[in-house]
Amino acid sequence: MTVLDARQCGFIVGPKRLAAVGKGPLAGIDFAAKDVFAVAGQRTGAGNPTWLATHPQATGHAEAVGALLEAGATLAGVTITDELAFSLSGTNVHYGTPINPADPRRIPGGSSAGSAVAAARRIVEIGLGTDTAGSIRVPSSYCGVFGLRPTWGRISVQGVVPLAPSFDTVGAMAYDAAVLERAMRTLLGADRSPPSKPRVLLLAEEYLELVGQRERQAIVDGAKLIADRLRLGFDTATILGSDLVDEIVEHFRAQQLFEVWESHGAWISKYRPSFGPGVAARFELASRAKRPEAGALRRLRELLSARMARAIGADRIVVKPVTPTVAPFAAAPRAELERNRNFIFRLTSLAAVWGSPELVVPYQVDGLPFGIGLLGSPGDDEVLLRMAAALGAKEWREIL
Repeated sequence: MTVLDARQCGFIVGPKRLAAVGKGPLAGIDFAAKDVFAVAGQRTGAGNPTWLATHPQATGHAEAVGALLEAGATLAGVTITDELAFSLSGTNVHYGTPINPADPRRIPGGSSAGSAVAAARRIVEIGLGTDTAGSIRVPSSYCGVFGLRPTWGRISVQGVVPLAPSFDTVGAMAYDAAVLERAMRTLLGADRSPPSKPRVLLLAEEYLELVGQRERQAIVDGAKLIADRLRLGFDTATILGSDLVDEIVEHFRAQQLFEVWESHGAWISKYRPSFGPGVAARFELASRAKRPEAGALRRLRELLSARMARAIGADRIVVKPVTPTVAPFAAAPRAELERNRNFIFRLTSLAAVWGSPELVVPYQVDGLPFGIGLLGSPGDDEVLLRMAAALGAKEWREIL
């Protein structure tokens, strides 16, 4: 039997366990925090040794870390992230790559890779992460865990290393959906969800067309199974159209690149850190990004709100793929991994630009994890969490 070291299980070697400071709904639960969250008395590394060396120890916890500790959870350790969270692969040239529990030959997905792997291996009950372009949703899909990217702005990002603030969110992943619900309720605070519950799962045809035949069939089968277990109706429709999907992606990438350089350009120019090749190329691209047209993001969000209101109303939850395939092989050529990353944007940008919550429900293709995305309207976080918990972790995985 192969014995994995801490880094292969997702953890950065060094940080000690941090006991809970309160007694609450998360008593007895261990969580791991991605290496972008401030932990009092420790330096945040953001996946890069130069960042670690050029930043002081945190004087306090990130608000999300503090909330989980106060609710009774114990911090088991800090987990590996892609450098400055600017990747979706889960690989890190400095600290190594956490081992995908489903298949060690495949990438775990990122940038919340370590937290996803630790949760999937059940080393911790909760993996705390962030999601800008899919950094919770992609590793959740690849590693076979439940994961929630919440409504933008619902959870404080205080004490979190930024990437692109217009899209950055704090969320979590868990093997058990009921535990995810408890943890996310702690982070979300007061329940703002509408009193009505969804009646229909609506499969988005334009997103279904972006994946292969096997993945397409898995989404259809999985969505019908979810609808059956939750006693919901099931339907398919085009909700936005391919042209608007393209516009969403183009705007997201332009806005993200500009904000990435605004967040980190001065630091990169001053310290000239060493980045892995894919990350280095993206920062180089970001350095040339132009400022987006003023108000463009607000106008696109308003357009999406109007379009989605007509398409799904108040009683439908959208079903869509999260990733185009199962996790790619780690040995795949870098150009192939980059193409996969760019394709993922077509599936993940809607939630980022609209600011809406998206839940990943674990499913599979040919025995490998493949997540199903449930997309709600902004503010539907608790609706999605209740749906996940109602599936039942044990019962759902027995079906799989």
